[in-house]
Amino acid sequence: MSLLFTLKGQLPSSKRAVHELHDKVDALSADNAALRTELAELKQDMQSLGKSLHANMNRMQSALHTHDAQMQVFSWSNARKNGESDEDMRKRFFLNIPKAQGQLRLLQQGCAQLMKEFADLCASNNIQYWADFGTLLGAVRHNGFIPWDDDTDMGMVREDIGVLQRTIADNPEYTRRYHVKMVYDAYAFCRQVRFMYNDPNNPAFLDLFIYDYTPGSSQELYQRRSELRTRMIDSLKKLPCYKEWHTCGYIYPDDVRAANIESVFETYRVEALRENIICDKNRAQGVMFAYDDCTLDDIERIYPIERVLPTGRAYFEGFEIATPRDLMMVLNRDYGNIFDLPNDIVSHFDHVPKELFKSETVMNAIRRSVEHPDEYLN
Repeated sequence: MSLLFTLKGQLPSSKRAVHELHDKVDALSADNAALRTELAELKQDMQSLGKSLHANMNRMQSALHTHDAQMQVFSWSNARKNGESDEDMRKRFFLNIPKAQGQLRLLQQGCAQLMKEFADLCASNNIQYWADFGTLLGAVRHNGFIPWDDDTDMGMVREDIGVLQRTIADNPEYTRRYHVKMVYDAYAFCRQVRFMYNDPNNPAFLDLFIYDYTPGSSQELYQRRSELRTRMIDSLKKLPCYKEWHTCGYIYPDDVRAANIESVFETYRVEALRENIICDKNRAQGVMFAYDDCTLDDIERIYPIERVLPTGRAYFEGFEIATPRDLMMVLNRDYGNIFDLPNDIVSHFDHVPKELFKSETVMNAIRRSVEHPDEYLN
């Protein structure tokens, strides 16, 4: 605005055109002032609207939580038998939820057979692992798969994943039947590790989540791990191949770009050791979800070592698997009350695309592994 008045003051005042220009400048100044006023009022209105929407959302969320709590009370009161405790009623309820049906159940059975073989392999070769996430929850709550789940989760200390890989490579029988598949995931900025059959038509798999030994189990130590991971992600984003990696989503170890990605992961493993965030087995006082695993919001997955190792046992689909020693502590930290009605029955993420179920080749491969495991891949 001051520039317009400056220009006006520098013009010769004797000419009619200049006077007309003065009038236009005055009108423009008035319009500009009015526009500023309108913008300020609009900004104030938007702020008021935002506060109102936020308040309404909070009220709606509170109402939904209240309704959910009311419906749970109503449901549980109808489910309880005479003389039955609340805990026993809830356990019975979840155990009696029907198993999955059709294609999903066949996939679960394929994963269960693979899990049984994995458990036998680890027991025969003194390799540590434990059921984790939904698999651990399913073992405790359903004695098997959560009815709407389609994947299997195992936790393993980093060095034991290396032992597993070497054990498979050194045994021709294992090499013919299994492989440990690793992929660099650009969406989660992690190393994704899976145990699978050596059959490209069989989608059954076990996710192997990496854990590290730690010199303690404090919240502060886990926070330092999270800060290290943030720095690692920043370094990954600066790689020359990052845009290509993010576009395709996944890069496998035999890709020419994989070496640069692996170099960043390894750099931060060394840094984690140097900063005493992780340590070797001899000094271990805890185990922690690794810095190169996916990020889990609001969950501090760090435990005193005696809460996890040596492992305990639980039944899953009719056979025994290893679990964290204090499995309820792990589950309660991850899920809260595991016997509350779950929220993911219809929203659970599909780890195996439903399109695969349309392939008879895929379905037959799973059936062979389940129905004739001794002949499959032999």
